[in-house]
Amino acid sequence: ILSFEPGASHAYIETHVQEHGAYLISGQGMYNLDNEWYPVEKGDYIFMSAYVPQAAYAVGRKEPLMYVYSKDANREPEL
Repeated sequence: ILSFEPGASHAYIETHVQEHGAYLISGQGMYNLDNEWYPVEKGDYIFMSAYVPQAAYAVGRKEPLMYVYSKDANREPEL
């Protein structure tokens, strides 16, 4: 679970080598996906393709922006 107090954000725009997602469980924010801004809030799900630039910015006055983050990792079968 990632959490950002209102006014907080990722320190920089990042990318990942795998697809991943975020399910928002609290707060409101703006999410940057591939240099496009999207308003997000509790209950939203964000799907991110591999190598897509992204960042979260918490907005609002009370609740932190919190989300459950998931990504496919360590799933290569041993040969």
